[in-house]
Amino acid sequence: MKFDLLKALQSCHRRWKYYFQQGHDDPTGCHNVFVYLQGSDEFVLETFNVFGNYDESTPHVIFIGTKKNLSKSICYGGQVIGLDATFGITCYKTYSLFAIMGRCEGGAYPLGYFIASSKGEVAVREGLLLFRMAATKVLKSIQCLSVDEEFTPQAVCIDTDDAENNAVRHVFPTASIILCHYHFMTNMVNEVRADRHCLDMDGKKELMNVIRQLASSRTVGMFKQQLERMQALSVSFYEYFKKNYLNERWVSTFSEVNRLHLPLSTQRLCRSNMLTEVSFRTLKYIVFGGYVNKRLDYLLYCICFKLYPYFQRRTEYLSKEQGKARFLVHVDTKYLGTMMYK
Repeated sequence: MKFDLLKALQSCHRRWKYYFQQGHDDPTGCHNVFVYLQGSDEFVLETFNVFGNYDESTPHVIFIGTKKNLSKSICYGGQVIGLDATFGITCYKTYSLFAIMGRCEGGAYPLGYFIASSKGEVAVREGLLLFRMAATKVLKSIQCLSVDEEFTPQAVCIDTDDAENNAVRHVFPTASIILCHYHFMTNMVNEVRADRHCLDMDGKKELMNVIRQLASSRTVGMFKQQLERMQALSVSFYEYFKKNYLNERWVSTFSEVNRLHLPLSTQRLCRSNMLTEVSFRTLKYIVFGGYVNKRLDYLLYCICFKLYPYFQRRTEYLSKEQGKARFLVHVDTKYLGTMMYK
């Protein structure tokens, strides 16, 4: 068996960082980054309860944006924005990073990030409020909004998270909520396969076909028709679906009935949260190089000086390559990702 020295060294380094740096952080570094960002003309730093004690009702929230990206909020996020969170990016186990992503010609476009000490409704709401305030201020400074207007997207795409759902309804009450199609169908596949519904293979296939047609329904009549077919195929599954998805929070989020007012490109291309997943994978595997990050100050630094510049370079590069195929093989992904990062 061939011994790979590089992989062995990387494995040892990961173990060392896990055991000896798991709880390590430097408040001086965070203070220095804060001071720099507050005096910068390029970045926008907004905070909530950063210097006090925190819990679910009063979390720590740090919003970081750039004036250049926020100035594109209407252009790249006026129709729909994606919102999602990821964990394991600092030594603080409860802290999570939220990405607010728009869509441009080159794909994902970060409009803002906020770090929160919780993933509860209060933390998400405060993060979205900081984003809305920052975007509105920047857009007014370039006269894209009138004095009495506030930035709000037409729709927000989220996964099956009640905290995000309630927070979006509070901050952007006029925006439609789009349940990520990938997360929705993954939940459906897992539930259809459950033994408690007593479905054979043909029954599972037929029920999944009904669910697909339900998600693509464009009229209330089509929607009700597929629900009747679902109930006829499996009463137990219909009861599960009624309890979890036919309620006030989610009934309008997973089908196209309530998305007909959006442009067709938005209906088809922006009904999943893959744009936020692109951002998180870029941070973890290109910026962090696959290593586990433990320091909050390094996370703040990387968002400002590595993640935002990466997407800016990526957007410019892909915009120039319009008309060319964007299919990347494994080697191309590694090469292009590394070159655009550098």
